[in-house]
Amino acid sequence: MATLSNLRFVRQYVTPWAIVRHTGKPRITGRPTHQPFIKKGKFLKVVEPLYEADPRTDAERCSQRLEMRQKREERQKTPNAYEAFLATEIFRLLDESSLAAVFHKIPTTNRDYYSIRLRLHKAGFSTYSFTNKVLRAAVQDTKYHNLLPLFESNNVLVFCKESNVKALVEKTRRLSQLHLLGNSKNTYNKRMSNLGITC
Repeated sequence: MATLSNLRFVRQYVTPWAIVRHTGKPRITGRPTHQPFIKKGKFLKVVEPLYEADPRTDAERCSQRLEMRQKREERQKTPNAYEAFLATEIFRLLDESSLAAVFHKIPTTNRDYYSIRLRLHKAGFSTYSFTNKVLRAAVQDTKYHNLLPLFESNNVLVFCKESNVKALVEKTRRLSQLHLLGNSKNTYNKRMSNLGITC
């Protein structure tokens, strides 16, 4: 009886055509691989849709496209119900907070942005990010209308119940991801100018 030590494992030969499935040049032409059968070809020809020629002139088509674009832009400017709710919440935060600062956010990773938010949260500051459409709706026709020119890029709002400007400057002075643009109170502008910051 043969033992396992006497057995020899013979390497199986594999032909090249088994390793590579496709041989020759690939078919890169756009023609179909095969023509349909006669009945199927007739059926496809019958059900092929026929579109009427557009009777409009080039000027009419361009004017309609311009009108559709203007309607779409107006629709984007007017906030919906959810955006109006967010706008009211932002206005409430602006009223209740003693300090509200607007920062420009440089594109960064979520991990770095989370560490920045955590650092500000430990210092007693709350950070919020909204779209410019919501921010404009929150301050438009209000006493905070002077913040409208700031909402043109990717912004971050920082709120604090206490007017701790010095702590805010110390926490954000060396951050390359956030740049101070301004705040909602004129009295804080004087304090920031005393610290060497213009906004």
